[in-house]
Amino acid sequence: FKQKTAYEIYQCDWSSDVCSSDLPLASTFDTVGLLCRSAEDAAIGLRALTGSDILLAEDLRGLRIGLVRSHYEGAQPELVQAIDEAVTVMRGLGAAIEDATLPDLEVYGTCSRGITAAEAFTVHRDALVENPDIFGEMFRYRVMPGVLVQGADYVAAQWFRRELIEQTLIAFERLDRKSTRLNSSHTDISRMPSSA
Repeated sequence: FKQKTAYEIYQCDWSSDVCSSDLPLASTFDTVGLLCRSAEDAAIGLRALTGSDILLAEDLRGLRIGLVRSHYEGAQPELVQAIDEAVTVMRGLGAAIEDATLPDLEVYGTCSRGITAAEAFTVHRDALVENPDIFGEMFRYRVMPGVLVQGADYVAAQWFRRELIEQTLIAFERLDRKSTRLNSSHTDISRMPSSA
């Protein structure tokens, strides 16, 4: 599998192998996204995926952006500084930055860990039983507890996830965008449809 550049994705035929080598882990959270080196590459990729003409914003007047300070307070000083600088730039471009409140990141993490463990174990169960050595130690350490997740626990975690999605959507319904610490293990639930 060769990783494609944003330009190759933009030019590609979607019946090709652009996503054919993705390996599932947890269907509830797995999403295929773009890995980009720059905002310009991200804009090119987004244009390819959506068909809309995305330009890099030079004017953010009228855009309301929610800032979830509790999700990055206490982080490494460099991260806090980078977020503060980004907020200054967005304000300078005319955006209105508003404080937003969400449940603690650990609440989202606790909910997702049980779901992910159960689904990942289910996906890889046969291979884990037949040939566990093909998986790395860290993978086995994270996935094997999924065997212990009972059906009722899984359903309860999905219900709790639905509550978290609703709380998040309510918190952001007055905003155009959110700005918080990025964490690849969390789905961007502010964009999730209500049927998720």
